[in-house]
Amino acid sequence: MNRTANWPGVAVLTSAATRRLALLCGLVPALDASKADVVAGLRGGAPRLGRVRLRHAFVIGQVAFSIVLIVSAGLFIRALQRAASIDPGFDRRGVELTSIDLTQGGFTNRTGPPFVRELVDRVRQLPGVETATVASGLPGGFEVWREALTVPGSASGTFVTVDWNVIEPGFFATLRTPIAAGRDFTAADRNGTQPVAIVSEAAARQFWPGEAAVGKYLSQPTWGPQGPRGPMRTLLVVGVARDIQSSSLIDGLARAWVYVPLQQQYVPNITIVARTTRGQRIVNELRPLLASMNPNLSVVTAQTLEDSLALGMAPQRVAASVAGSLGVVGLLLTGIGIYGVMAYAVTRRTREIGIRVALGARPADVVRMVLREGLALTLIGSAIGVVIAGVLSRLLAGFLFGIPPIDPITFAATAALFAALALTACYVPVRRATHISPTQALRCE
Repeated sequence: MNRTANWPGVAVLTSAATRRLALLCGLVPALDASKADVVAGLRGGAPRLGRVRLRHAFVIGQVAFSIVLIVSAGLFIRALQRAASIDPGFDRRGVELTSIDLTQGGFTNRTGPPFVRELVDRVRQLPGVETATVASGLPGGFEVWREALTVPGSASGTFVTVDWNVIEPGFFATLRTPIAAGRDFTAADRNGTQPVAIVSEAAARQFWPGEAAVGKYLSQPTWGPQGPRGPMRTLLVVGVARDIQSSSLIDGLARAWVYVPLQQQYVPNITIVARTTRGQRIVNELRPLLASMNPNLSVVTAQTLEDSLALGMAPQRVAASVAGSLGVVGLLLTGIGIYGVMAYAVTRRTREIGIRVALGARPADVVRMVLREGLALTLIGSAIGVVIAGVLSRLLAGFLFGIPPIDPITFAATAALFAALALTACYVPVRRATHISPTQALRCE
């Protein structure tokens, strides 16, 4: 997947939001200026207190709004970094995924399993293919099949829903996911033999805490058009596979998985999983292979496992891009707003500053007096923004892949950024204030 594909949409959205924000920020001051008293202005009268408060309110609002956006972008970026750094439990590099629908070829529960076995054997013989298998679901998929199971003889007897995957032998070897206990499926696990299953470590802990899962049994309902029917199917657990991390829209946690062999529980919608020696794409070799085996079969989708996982992270990337872009715009507007307010405050208080200097005020006293107003606006806006960001981050907790909603690094870095911004925006007005002399104050009067 092209990871820059979302930037045109992000640019359009950022441009539209910036125009609306600029219009909103300029509308109220423009309306206020249209009501100005010309006579009072010519006389050099003092500005109305309401105007000063309005300017301060706008700066505080800009600071709070920008902090919310910067914190949100920071949390999503931290989540993306964590998702990229954790061990997912499999090797995503060099794996090709090719989805096909066997119903296109007219296959049934009787003819489908032997065809899949032959297909896997022929894919493994393609040049550059290291190993191959098929599966009904993969990590990071948007549509994960779930199944309700129960443990025979358990005290509760209630059904537990787990993630379900129908696979061929070699699935774990292809993904390089270790089998922690027991064995993989083999060619002997076919229709008419003891139904078997492999469970993940999370499923083993859930079903048999503190016990060995290999040799245990699971009960699976058999389904008909009207729902469960007939006797329960008893699955013998022959292996325990290492947990895999799910990089989906919901979370980045390891969930309980149960795997069953396709030769015993056939499904028509499958994905060919092939690991190549150098990571090369083989979809152009798969298309003629499928056509030679059945002319009605075609490739539904083809992508790499890395692209599939990146697609699962797309919402976080888009959110980080949009929030970050708007946050940068808000940051610039905040800096301009603080500078404008402080420059206006210095101009308005030129006479007062000159008198203070004449009475013996030191430059450091003038600096503190001017900075107090600018930093106070930043502090109030930051406090409001941090509170709003804290509430919003809790709503986004499900998308943060284990990053705490109140992440100290993100919040502290954002606070430091806005403190530095306030000091930078106040620099020119403060420098000007320290150079005001009593003579300049009298000329201003």
